[in-house]
Order: sequence, then C-alpha cells, then structure tokens
Amino acid sequence: MRILITGGIRSGKSRYALDRARSLFPDEPKCFIATAEPCDEEMKGRILRHQKERGNDFATLEAPLHLAEAVAQARQEFPVIVIDCLTFWINNLLFRLSGDPGQIDHQIQSLLKVITDNHEKTSLLMVTNEVGWGIVGDHPLNRNFADRLGAFNQAAGRLCEELILVVAGVPISIRGGIEIAELDL
Repeated sequence: MRILITGGIRSGKSRYALDRARSLFPDEPKCFIATAEPCDEEMKGRILRHQKERGNDFATLEAPLHLAEAVAQARQEFPVIVIDCLTFWINNLLFRLSGDPGQIDHQIQSLLKVITDNHEKTSLLMVTNEVGWGIVGDHPLNRNFADRLGAFNQAAGRLCEELILVVAGVPISIRGGIEIAELDL
C-alpha cells in the first residue's frame, strides 16, 4: 500500500500519517523516516515535539538527502514506513545540491523507483505539502522549489493507491477508500 498525504502547512498531515499507520498496522514494527534538519532553535523544538508525538511506536531514520537509500534500508526490517516530509527533502536537495541539477534529478528519480519497487511487502505513507494553491514566487529559487515539489507530488501521486488531502485536521480521500481515523487535536 502506498499512500500520499498532502495539504497545507500545519493542516494535520503528520498527525494523520502517524495515526493512520498506528490504526492500520497496530502490531507491526514501524519506521519513521525524518527529512528535516535542526537548522535553528525553532526547528529543533519542532523536531522534539514530533519525536514526542511518535513516542516509542516508531523507529526513526534520518534522511535529509538520500531518501531512496533510507527507504530501501527500512524495507529490510519494517513493513510500515512513514516519510515526513517530502517538502523538506526537496528543499534539502535544492540547497545542498544547488550546483548539481543532475544529482537532484537522480535523487528524485531514485526515490520514485524505490516507491514502486517491492511495494507489496511494505506499506509506505508519505507526507508532503501542496504548493500549487499559492501565488507564483517572485524569486527564481521559490519558483524552482514549487516546480520541483509540484512535479514530484504529481509523479508520486500517480504511483499511490491512496491520495489523502488534509484540511484543518480533516482527512479527505482524493483517491482510494479509507477509514477516517479520529484525530486527537
């Protein structure tokens, strides 16, 4: 099962992904692949809050750049993987690999391939942000980010059996049948 969970910033996507993984697979070992990096004090606090929210239900792998390799590694041990978040991952690629667009493309294509490989053995829940509802950025970096993330989201969405939009904490099924989990907000 492949599920893409999208929505706006602070819409409840991450909480929904964790709750969904717990409810669908209560007795299965689960892995959380984190892409955010603690670049400042506010982000460190945000990461700590997310870690507390996950508790001991998830083993954690850090993958700010090489996400395809982390997913392939996690598949060896975990039947359930939550990736949070593809938005940070694309951001990391653009900042860390800005001088090598070919390497950015390689990382993106590698992840898309891993998403399709052996999906019968592993359930993959991926969190991303919807960037297509805002204004067009006034800087080339903003436009490149929106273009890259939007293209990735479209490609990943086509590969997933389920596509969920979370708005104000409420999950809405775009594709695939789901059982809506009650969220403690």
